[in-house]
Amino acid sequence: MSEDIFKEIPDNNHIEKAVEVNFEEFEKVLKSRRSVRVYSEEKVAEADMHKILDSALIAPNSSNLQPWEFHWVKSKESKNKIVEACLS
Repeated sequence: MSEDIFKEIPDNNHIEKAVEVNFEEFEKVLKSRRSVRVYSEEKVAEADMHKILDSALIAPNSSNLQPWEFHWVKSKESKNKIVEACLS
């Protein structure tokens, strides 16, 4: 194909309005984010896990390629294998 498809941006008249966000609430979320590496034995409710996974699936990513996989590991044995595979 000799035509460079990236030279011209097609005009498709698509306008996506931004969702209105409460900045103070958003700032609370940003300031409360942490990288957690020590976990309790408390189980995550299945309904909460579904919400978490649904949220992860709509996270922004480069060119909408979704370069990730999510694995819901439930068994203690599998979790231990993952810990070992990830250099403990």
